[in-house]
Amino acid sequence: MNMHSSQPPAPAAGCLGGVAKGIALVVVLPVRAVWEVFARICRAVGRYLLAPLVTYVLEPVLRAVGWVLGWLLRIFVVRPCQVLWRYLLAPVGRFVLAYLLVPVGRFLRRWVLTPLGYALLWLGRILVTSLLAPLYRHVLTPLGHLLARVWRTAGRILRVLGRVLVGWAAVRLYRYVLTPVGHVLRDAWRAVRAAAREVRVALFGQAEPAADRNRGEPPRSRARTLGSTTAVGAAPMPPPLRKTSQGGA
Repeated sequence: MNMHSSQPPAPAAGCLGGVAKGIALVVVLPVRAVWEVFARICRAVGRYLLAPLVTYVLEPVLRAVGWVLGWLLRIFVVRPCQVLWRYLLAPVGRFVLAYLLVPVGRFLRRWVLTPLGYALLWLGRILVTSLLAPLYRHVLTPLGHLLARVWRTAGRILRVLGRVLVGWAAVRLYRYVLTPVGHVLRDAWRAVRAAAREVRVALFGQAEPAADRNRGEPPRSRARTLGSTTAVGAAPMPPPLRKTSQGGA
């Protein structure tokens, strides 16, 4: 095989790149250079020519023109309007108000508005007495009485229900809760008292009789003296009665 005949042809990218570079050098760079020069010239003109012109020429001229226009407006518009209002419109207005509007208003108030008000008041009274009074008498009053009766009846029913329910609940509570609890507490208290009594008897001897406790007498000692059959502190027994002989003195 021939190795040289199988190699591909050289690419044409180098030619296109050279053409693009040539166009850039011939067209783009000059245009860009011209634009940069124009931009710098414009900035220089704006900074060193237009800015001083606006600051030192146009602004004073505009201020002067504004002052002149304001002076002309004040002289030819504001002052004439003030003079016209002060010497023409205000006197005419006061005259019209004092000699036309006030008398007309008084006339209307006395001969039109006041009678009209009285007529409306009379008409309202007639409407109230002819419409609202029967409405109140034949509708609202019976309705109020009916509502009052319903309210009283409902109150009585609720009162009866409350008594029944509360009484039934109280009876059930007393019968099935309080009574058994009371019995349990009573039996427990009796058991505690009995246990306390037994402990006291075991520790201190026989308890004092109930009769002595009720009389308030001090407890007597159960000890006996030597050669005596009575207890200490006991009352001495009376001597035996002697039999007298018959016919004695």
